Amino acid sequence: MSCTLKDVALLARVSPVTVSRVINGAQNVSCNTRTEVLSAISRLKYRPDMHAVTLRRGKGSVRRKSGILGLSTDGTGTEFRSDSGAKAQNERGAVEKMRLLEEENARLKRLITNLNMEVEMWRNIAE
Repeated sequence: MSCTLKDVALLARVSPVTVSRVINGAQNVSCNTRTEVLSAISRLKYRPDMHAVTLRRGKGSVRRKSGILGLSTDGTGTEFRSDSGAKAQNERGAVEKMRLLEEENARLKRLITNLNMEVEMWRNIAE
């Protein structure tokens, strides 16, 4: 079973907002708190739910915002559209959302890599 941002917050003994700030690279988090959150992320193997991220950033249903019901990522280009909205506008919106999700995924991978390096460094110091 996958863990949630709230699970990370509980383990790190911080609020979910603080976990979100760390994940998004906000500067208004202390070094100790950032380390605790990154450690909790690593221990729980936390991965953000990209559907939840998309819904949250879209401030509601993706369908209502873009008119897209679904988008195939298997390379076939098959799309399922609602009757509303212009096709070209929907395609641009879908491509932009995919680009943003890919950037977010790459950023999170960098954070986790950095966390793993920090954990290894602390292990070496502890030994």
